[in-house]
Amino acid sequence: MLAISMVTSYFSPLWTMHKIYSAANEKETDRLSDYVDFPALRENFKAMAMTAIANAMPKNEEADNPFAKLGMMLATTLVNSMVDAMVSPAGLTSLIATGKPPNLQNLAKNEQERTSADQKIDLGFSYTAWDRVLIFRKDHFEDGHFIMRRNGVWSWKLVAIKMPIDTAGMIPK
Repeated sequence: MLAISMVTSYFSPLWTMHKIYSAANEKETDRLSDYVDFPALRENFKAMAMTAIANAMPKNEEADNPFAKLGMMLATTLVNSMVDAMVSPAGLTSLIATGKPPNLQNLAKNEQERTSADQKIDLGFSYTAWDRVLIFRKDHFEDGHFIMRRNGVWSWKLVAIKMPIDTAGMIPK
């Protein structure tokens, strides 16, 4: 009996990720919200976006350039509002279903690119600590991964998503 409990606990992140995919494909945002720590996920996206913007800025800019500082302040404001719109139950549903960040101008348009609910998704996982696990699509490992944090013995919460960010596509046209 102890062995069954240990195996169940070990594979529980995959079960939770399966429930997340299922809720996203069925557009059940309330059920999806049960498995997501939205404040942690928003902070994760903000940090990822700001790092991408900072890396995209020319390195030879002078540190005391007032326009560079103004640009970073404007970028921070823009990133905060974009992330707040994207990291919502609807935005996360679109991200999980399509594998791409939602189009901020039209979240409904992204629904056309949804992954079929019938399509089997081959997930892999790797523990980084007893309470942290990386979950990734085996066929799209280079596209990023989900980070989940233990929330009890068998339950997990999605706290971060790591994916490449194209700074050119961050600002809606």
